[in-house]
Amino acid sequence: METVTYSLKCANSNSETYYHDVREFTNTILIQADDSLKPIVKEFIEYLHTYNLEEIRETEEYILELISFGVLWKSYSNIALSVHTAPFITMARSAEWRKKHQHIKPYIDFARGIFTTLFLLPQNYINKKTELPTLEQIDHVCKWFEATGEFREQALRFIRWRAFWGTKTEEELFEIFFAMMSSHDGLKNNLRKLLESTQKT
Repeated sequence: METVTYSLKCANSNSETYYHDVREFTNTILIQADDSLKPIVKEFIEYLHTYNLEEIRETEEYILELISFGVLWKSYSNIALSVHTAPFITMARSAEWRKKHQHIKPYIDFARGIFTTLFLLPQNYINKKTELPTLEQIDHVCKWFEATGEFREQALRFIRWRAFWGTKTEEELFEIFFAMMSSHDGLKNNLRKLLESTQKT
């Protein structure tokens, strides 16, 4: 008998309904982002172009990066900000070593597991979910992201966003971060509706 790890069919004969719902969900998010996030992305693209930092990609990719930041911030910032002292650089480098040196990967993973438990996952952590981030907090959380090894690519992308945010006034930063967090709340609500509709079918 074949073991099915997961299925996108739900109660349907195929997975077309799932992909249709996901497309509708994505379109809804992008439409909502036009008002709140697209102006921010436009300025960021101009910043990248002015300093020739990278080959400009599609607008939707930058919107996704902002949404990703909001999701990761809401999910992990309270843990990351509770970590005051940790070998961030060593742990970030060890994440690279495990990719380059497959023959010693089990030993690196064992050591990383110990260091992650000791330094990156505090037993008691603060709750700052309701607060908008500061640039100093973003710097700290990005170090934590990279040290975990799970969000290294995202951390590298966020560093450029961080440099862009560093050119803004406090008032502009408030508007930017408020828009990002509001977009996250909208994403969560739309996702809840999608899950509810999926469960009914």
